[in-house]
Amino acid sequence: MTPFPTPPPLTRTWLLGLSAVTLLALGVRLPVIGAHSFWYDEAVTQQLIRKPTHDILNGSARDNGNPPLYLLAARGWQQAVGPGDDGLRGFSLLCSVATVAALGALGRRLGGPAVGLAAAALYAASPLSVEFAHEARTYALLHLLAVVNVWWFVLALSHDRPWDWAGYAATMFLAWYSHYYAAFLPLSHVLVLAVLPWRSRRWLAWAAATGAASVAWATWLPTF
Repeated sequence: MTPFPTPPPLTRTWLLGLSAVTLLALGVRLPVIGAHSFWYDEAVTQQLIRKPTHDILNGSARDNGNPPLYLLAARGWQQAVGPGDDGLRGFSLLCSVATVAALGALGRRLGGPAVGLAAAALYAASPLSVEFAHEARTYALLHLLAVVNVWWFVLALSHDRPWDWAGYAATMFLAWYSHYYAAFLPLSHVLVLAVLPWRSRRWLAWAAATGAASVAWATWLPTF
């Protein structure tokens, strides 16, 4: 028994609409990516990504104890695109634009095509999301991982397939490795499970997936 309505088939019109909103998000963000210079936290990021990978992984080089995923991703990104403030910020911009598309797909899955486009448009135009798209910090990555994690959560509750729960556990782990605020994700999912019809609840599978993510994250626990 699936707790969520089955969305209608994908249409070319809806895909074009989501593509237009995603391009609008890019158009809003890209021209002003270098409008202001690096602030202190971004300068910290720029310094830390120059450290050896093992120092980032073991916490020797860390940003006030924050998890290392963003630093590792930003380091790989800058190695690919080259030095420069705007280039480093480009990773956050990419995450922000990808979140627009992901949120559109999630909204469509939960509430229908119109809801999906409205959710994507709201995030695309959100001043806060635009600001985070211009910062060489972890927040845009955290937004993307949170939305993708909820996507896997919805799929897992709808189909109860092992690979859906694996995707849920993996994105949960990555979100936790991105920022400690991601600890609120499973708490919100508990509330969802609590209000679902009894036959739709997957407490055991959810606990197993969350436990697997916790075990994987526990390697960072001593540093935390």
